Amino acid sequence: MQSPLSFVLSSAFVMAEVLDKLEFPWQFHHYVPMLGVLASAGGLAASKRSSLQIVGLLSALIWIPISLLTDPWFTSDIGPALRAELSDVQRERWLRTILEQALVPIAVTLPVFLWRTWQSGRRG
Repeated sequence: MQSPLSFVLSSAFVMAEVLDKLEFPWQFHHYVPMLGVLASAGGLAASKRSSLQIVGLLSALIWIPISLLTDPWFTSDIGPALRAELSDVQRERWLRTILEQALVPIAVTLPVFLWRTWQSGRRG
């Protein structure tokens, strides 16, 4: 039978192993997919063809759940251990970073889409 103390210590060890195997999302290579979506969605939204504008807007919208749900923060197996192991500052920074990476493409694409739609509406 396992003592309560050894259970607590082994749980802490397992949690400590989680952070050792993960990379922080604010490292540069975690921004590359977001920058790719930003460039392609923004470029499509700036197109003169309305069908491409809609594809650009939808690409930026679809990116939000893909980006968030693939992050370890929201997984049921790693997420709780990750949140327990991070300090308050790291938890806040992690969440802020993954939200930023998910929302920046739509924050840029939506105004471009609206501007191009408004422009094409003025031309007739």
